[in-house]
Amino acid sequence: MILAVFLYAALLIASASGTVVGVVTVAKGFARYRQAVTITDTPLSSPDAVAVGPAAVSGTVSTGSPLAVPVIGGDCVAYDLSVRDSGYGSSRRPLSERRVASFSLETESGRIEVSPEAVEAAEFDLSEERRAERTVESYENPPEQVVSFERTRNLPERGMQYDRTFDLAWIEPGDELYAFGRVDANTGLETDGGTAGSKGTILRDGDVTPFFSDKPPEELLRERRFGLVWSVCKGLVVATVSLVVFLWLSGIAPLFLL
Repeated sequence: MILAVFLYAALLIASASGTVVGVVTVAKGFARYRQAVTITDTPLSSPDAVAVGPAAVSGTVSTGSPLAVPVIGGDCVAYDLSVRDSGYGSSRRPLSERRVASFSLETESGRIEVSPEAVEAAEFDLSEERRAERTVESYENPPEQVVSFERTRNLPERGMQYDRTFDLAWIEPGDELYAFGRVDANTGLETDGGTAGSKGTILRDGDVTPFFSDKPPEELLRERRFGLVWSVCKGLVVATVSLVVFLWLSGIAPLFLL
């Protein structure tokens, strides 16, 4: 009897979760479609000719004060980290953080400063070389890098109950970065002979959502070409099936059949 109740509750929760996942999948598809439109309609600008307002630029990442990539080591100018714990019948997410160092994009025609606020608000689409997943099993003694990070972030103890997974994405110095955001004149910088383009330009957060990727625009468009159709179809199927199951299990559906 208890097992039947537990199974019923699990199916009810799973069907409700499936409905939410389906809706989120559709929303992500439309978000990627909007990114594709933005990439297509916004050609790359050079620092000496970029206009104030929404713009796309590309250059080599440069910084004088890099950050350390957590858990795995190495230098970066920005990272996105999510920590998730999974155990028998339970899970939790004790940490999610993004940290950014000051950096600029260097090109043959000048330099564009990147506002840390723009990176903090940006959407990332990084290559496999700039993403990593590291799992420490519940029975495993974690390496010193992991122990040090857990201590500085005051993460809860894993004990023998949870496997801990670190999901990372980061941008390194020297990366060729495609960036979309609002470009303004940076009055806080010295300009090169009074020219506002080469050293007095900054990419910031504003009336558009910034977007950063170490992939070329052609690859970004290719990945998004059929993304909307696939996401909408997949999301609608998952959401519809899950909703029908939820309505039937919860007893709501039979009410409409009376």
